[in-house]
Amino acid sequence: MHGRLLALVALFIVASSGCDPVKAVTDAAPPGVDAAIDGGGTATAELTVVLGGTATGTVTSMPAGITCGASCTGSFPVGTLVTLTAAPAAGASFTGWGGGCSGALPTCSLVVNAASAVNAGFDIQRHTVTVMPAGNGTGRVTSPAGGIDCPGTCTITVDHGTSLVLAATASPGSTFLGWSGACTGGGTCAITVNDDVQVSAAFGQSQSLVVTRSGAGGGTVTSAPAGITCGTDCAEVYAPGTMVTLTATPAADSTFVGWSGACSGAATTCVVTIDAATAVDARFDLRQFTLTVTRAGTGTGTVNNLSGSTGINCGADCTENYNAGMMVGLLATPAADNVFSGWSGDCTGAFGPCQLTMSQARSARATFDLAPTVTLTLSVYGSGTLRSSPSPVMGPSVCTSTDPNTTLCTLTFNRGAAVSLTPAPAGGYALIDISGCTLAGGTCTLTMNASTTVSAYFCGTGPCPI
Repeated sequence: MHGRLLALVALFIVASSGCDPVKAVTDAAPPGVDAAIDGGGTATAELTVVLGGTATGTVTSMPAGITCGASCTGSFPVGTLVTLTAAPAAGASFTGWGGGCSGALPTCSLVVNAASAVNAGFDIQRHTVTVMPAGNGTGRVTSPAGGIDCPGTCTITVDHGTSLVLAATASPGSTFLGWSGACTGGGTCAITVNDDVQVSAAFGQSQSLVVTRSGAGGGTVTSAPAGITCGTDCAEVYAPGTMVTLTATPAADSTFVGWSGACSGAATTCVVTIDAATAVDARFDLRQFTLTVTRAGTGTGTVNNLSGSTGINCGADCTENYNAGMMVGLLATPAADNVFSGWSGDCTGAFGPCQLTMSQARSARATFDLAPTVTLTLSVYGSGTLRSSPSPVMGPSVCTSTDPNTTLCTLTFNRGAAVSLTPAPAGGYALIDISGCTLAGGTCTLTMNASTTVSAYFCGTGPCPI
């Protein structure tokens, strides 16, 4: 009662002076908001992340506090700008935010002013399997457990990691010449689907030459004598013993990798003699360009590919090759007590992810600097106070708790500041333990080169939780 009367008098004096009174956040704090006891600490609010969907992933926060999986709720000082980053597990994709965030980008930022929740969705990746019959013969491709029955159903969609077996059966008068694309050879085709997949099954008539094209790139194959122009005409019947020269020409964004089947090697031409139904495959892959990431500045941090599972992970892997035309997203994450100062090179801007189109070799530089301020967290149990000297840049200089509570106070200091903490137990209580700094002569001193926590335990006659 005596304390409340003093508080009312103080408010009356401030109001009479023409200044706005400072509102102490105490017992009247809304649900999910922790208040400092007797106005001695900094109010905090809880941010909760709820994972949903058919797959798994992780969500982490900057500043640190949430690593979901492991911890899906974090407490932050009221008014803190929190950035959440979603990373899908292997074989999963991030589908978007809900609740306090929205959109499908892997990062979102929100100001924590009260207890709030954010939903993050992850679903199993789905991939397309396409069977492409080729040649001037006919036949059937089936997958007893997977839904393919081609001609007819030549495309299906399956979950990431699905195992699929394809079997090819030639029609009367035709010969199965073999697989190309995701499978090779002339037996059954067994694949594990971890990406979109294309498979060609070549069927030929007697004395025919069938050309297939595989790979992620594009190009054409022509023949001399004329007949094959593949693209459009990929099968031709020749007189027995005809020697046919095939020439592979890659598209502008592609490279010719090599021949398989009745031809081999990486030369752009090959010669084949037609004595029976014959199959040749030409593989074209997309050209690749190198992305190089460098890090600069006085601080540290990491740069990661937004897909999470493959690509740039710098730290360790700062150079990767990507297919021509591929969109690559980069996310810069500063280490604790560091800040991301911005992109340069082919990436620009000071905030958020960088998106690059790999139409040529690219380079990106991420600058990380030491944060000018660091955080001192005071944890006070029981009845007593911790007083800091000098006063912090932000936060209370006195952190007070009343038994049986634990009060957390967040103090911000300039990096390198020498800070002294003086513990003072309330009447009938004693300082039982202090951790995070060494007590000498009634105070403990620490140099704030990094964020740290100091815990003090003021205990009376009852049990003490240490």
